[in-house]
This record gives sequence, structure tokens and C-alpha cells, in this order.
Amino acid sequence: LDAVPAPGGAIYLRAGDYSIPNGGLTCANPVAIHGVGAGTYESGGTRLVCTSATATLLTLGAPGSVVSGVAFVNTAATRPTAGAGLLCTDFDFGHVERCLFRGWWNGAEVSGGYLYSFTNCNFLAPRNYGLYLRNDIVGQIDYGDQLVLGCTFSKYDDSTFGSTAIRWETGGGLRVVGSKVNAGPFPSYPSSDYWQYGIDAAPQAGATSVFVVSGSSIEGWKVDGIRVRSAALSTFGKISIAGNEFLSSGAIGSGYAINLDGSLASALNTPVITGNVAYGGGGGVKLNLVRQPVIVGNNFAQCQGDGINLTRATDRVIADNLIQTQIVDTDQTEAGLVDSLAGHSTQRARYAREFFQMTTNSFCGKVRPGEYSVVRMRT
Repeated sequence: LDAVPAPGGAIYLRAGDYSIPNGGLTCANPVAIHGVGAGTYESGGTRLVCTSATATLLTLGAPGSVVSGVAFVNTAATRPTAGAGLLCTDFDFGHVERCLFRGWWNGAEVSGGYLYSFTNCNFLAPRNYGLYLRNDIVGQIDYGDQLVLGCTFSKYDDSTFGSTAIRWETGGGLRVVGSKVNAGPFPSYPSSDYWQYGIDAAPQAGATSVFVVSGSSIEGWKVDGIRVRSAALSTFGKISIAGNEFLSSGAIGSGYAINLDGSLASALNTPVITGNVAYGGGGGVKLNLVRQPVIVGNNFAQCQGDGINLTRATDRVIADNLIQTQIVDTDQTEAGLVDSLAGHSTQRARYAREFFQMTTNSFCGKVRPGEYSVVRMRT
């Protein structure tokens, strides 16, 4: 690594276990590190092994770096409380491919960079975040265009509740496509507990738009499957959550498959939630202070709680969602609305078109007066 020239170079690692000093390794120049493969959870392939509960194993500090076919393994005797398997401090145009991260505080972390990708990687038993993405470089708060493609995140062999598969901060556009988040006990698995969040997005002030999750499976969470919660006074939009499968830990109090929370933001705008299916847990979708949401063609029929929970969601479009439990509504009125909603008599036709096969009430489902504001419904 020290010998890599300023223009960049390549390092090829044979199969075997490489014992890495607890102080970790660094490379300041562009480098391509190629192993023969990441092997399995226990053995095989090219494995970089560290025994520290606080160390970062490898730090890359130059744009255009590449890591492929390598396992980053932490075998510390105590549960890690800091550090990462891989830390990229300036990762513009970088790529991580076919790598495995096992037992770290953060599996892989990017603190600066844009236009990079993680593809076909496995993140196992992270204590904090499996993949932690942000951009702390001055002037780049809204630079991103990160891609997470075909990656797997599992609590495999972590029996402590908590941690998050993907944590995303700043902005510029994250896309999670065709990936798998999983946790909980399984036959023949080591003891495993549940995630707190599957994907937790926290756009910062100055981050403006683009958060896309599509064609992915998010299972084994207890709080929320996907949460988007913008920072104070931020304005963020262009959220697309489409064609995903959600399965919670099973408890009614386990939150929502999708939770969009704009309570701190100046605006959380124009999310499109379509073609998703959710099972178990506290509910399908929860919106708090969100503008112009579109919720169309989702299947929340097997959620144990609210199919759709609306708290000050304005100018909304809701259509063709399958809900067999309940939706949250209210008998309150909003300034500017002249129709009385007592008994929902003026809204029944709309509900009949927009929600199907609700078992608790044929028109509007469960009603909780006083908790949720009434907003104009657009069909």
C-alpha cells in the first residue's frame, strides 16, 4: 500500500488469512485491491482479519479506488464499539464489489465522495451500521449519486437487538436496488436478533432530493423498515419507494414498513410509494408532515396495524391499495373545508374507491378522533 504511486496502482492478494495490525492500514493514492473472493462467513477466500474492538482495518483516501473479492473480518473478543472494516474518506468514482464485512461497528463507511457504488457485497452482524454513507467534504452536502446494488445485510450471529443495515446522510441521490435486508432467528442459523431500522435516511439541511429504493426485500426490523427523517429546516423531495417487500419482526408495536417524517423539515415533498407489499408489524405507511404524497397500488393486507397512517399529509393521492385491517382517519375539520366529516358521510365514496377489503369497517376503517388532522383528499 505504501508503494502505490500517485497516479494509482493495483494490489493482488492470494487466498488466505491476512492478520492486520490493530492500528489498521491506509492508502493515500488511488488503488485497486483484488482478492480471489470473500469466501464464507467462517473461512475461505482472501480475508483481512483484525482483533480490535475499536479499530478501522483499511482507510482509502483517494478517488477512483476499487476493492473486490475481499473479506473484512473482525474477531475481537468483545463487542466492537467503534471503527469500520473499510473507511473511504474521498471515494469519488470508487467501487466496492463482491466483498464481505463481518462483525464491525460499521461494516463499511464512506465519509466523503460521490458517484460511487457497492455491488454484490455481504454485510454481516454489524454492531451499528452495515453500510454508513455520508459526505462531510466542505461544499458537497448535496453531492451523492451513490448506488447500492444486489447487496445483502444480515444480523447473522449477532444476538443483540439494534443496529441498522443502511444509514444514509447528506444528499445528492442514494439508490438501493435489488438488495436484501434480513434478521431474526432462522433454522440452522446462529442466534440472531432484529434490526432497529432496515434503511434509515437522514437528509441534512442543504440536501435537496433523490432517495430511491426499488426491487428490494427488507425483513426483520422492529422499529421501521424504511425511515426518512429530514434534519431541521431542510427541504427534501423526489422519494421513490417502489416494488419492495417488507416483513417485520411480527409484533404490532414494531413500527411501519415505510415511515416518512417531515416534522423537523421545512418540507418533505412528493414521495411516490407504489407496488410494495408489507406483512406484519405496526402498519404499512406512516406519513407525518409530508406534501403531495402518492400512495398507489400497494398491498398492506397482512399488516397487523394501520395500513396507511396519515398525519398532516397534504394534497395526497391515494388509490388502489389493498388493506384488510384499518386506516387511520379523523372526525376533525381543517380550515377551508366546508364538508362535515361526522360519520364520514361525505367521504364514503372516496374510501370505497381507494381502499379495498377492509375487514374492520366497509368504508373508512378505524377512527381515532383528535390525533390526526384532516386534509383534502385528491382521487
